[in-house]
Amino acid sequence: MSALLACLLCTAAGAATEPPSARGYDALRAARRIASLGPRPAASTAERRAHGYVARVFRKAGLDVTVQRFPVPGRGRSRNVIGLLDGPRRCLKILMAHTDTTAPGPGANDNASGVGVIVALAKRLRAIGPRCDVWLVATGAEERIYTGQPDHLGALALARRARARGAKRRLRYALSLDEVGRDRPFWLRSPAPAPRRGVERALLRAADRAGVNAVWAPDGSDSNSDHREFELLGLPAAKLGVGAGGEPCRHLACDTPSRLDRHSLTLAQRLAERALRGHQCHPARRCAGFASSDRHKASSRRWQADSHASERFASMMRRVSASLHLLVPLRTTVEVDRLRDLARGDLRRRRPG
Repeated sequence: MSALLACLLCTAAGAATEPPSARGYDALRAARRIASLGPRPAASTAERRAHGYVARVFRKAGLDVTVQRFPVPGRGRSRNVIGLLDGPRRCLKILMAHTDTTAPGPGANDNASGVGVIVALAKRLRAIGPRCDVWLVATGAEERIYTGQPDHLGALALARRARARGAKRRLRYALSLDEVGRDRPFWLRSPAPAPRRGVERALLRAADRAGVNAVWAPDGSDSNSDHREFELLGLPAAKLGVGAGGEPCRHLACDTPSRLDRHSLTLAQRLAERALRGHQCHPARRCAGFASSDRHKASSRRWQADSHASERFASMMRRVSASLHLLVPLRTTVEVDRLRDLARGDLRRRRPG
């Protein structure tokens, strides 16, 4: 009887609290508006205007807004605009996107796209009902090619601020949204040697639940986004961004708003929202116990068969990689599943029940 009651409560709660799926229109409008400001070098007037727009949206959404200013040597001052949904929760999640660009690029995908998703998240944050405190951040002075500095200055200031406020104990992860406006599947990147349970694996599970195709890949020799400084300070972080296709217009004048893809922005926003909600009550899973045991066993057998297919595909990929001297590392079953799905659309992951 208690299980039935839990099922009913879960179903009612899910219907009452979960907002409609993101459609990407708000993210696209915000990204286009920011890109229309043109090049936004660190400490420039255009960067300041973009930050001012984000701050207004954050305040209108009911977030507590903090502007963290910091120097950009030889250029002036930049800032991080932080929208806080802060409370008594024991955990913290940070989602961030850099606002600045390098000339002559208007930076539509790099990175008005990421800021656009942050803006869209702010408008829906309370309806999402995060289980952790949340910082949404539009960072400044990320482009090291312009600042001439060894660090992403805004991210470094932000990571220090988070560490001073107990992030060593509270932070689940900081996720950088960087170039999410076109090209799929997304790559989830981090300097970790393998996906960590509460960071990359948690984000990949969120992608699964949101119906977003994302593949984990290790960073190169130097993590080239705002997540780098968090990891250097011993705080867990990752980057969600452009996949294997790369960004051919990065830092160039051709990175214009016309290249932005609303569907890509929709998927990035849905993944981020699912990540913020975390593991919550899922009516279908909660009520699965009332299905027949025969159906459950059959589903379990399908799940096992699918897992075997993943391993066979991994083995095949290793042989192909070795023969072509690509040496592509396939580290996890999660990553294998995504590569398999890309190569064989007829196979889909299924879970028991």
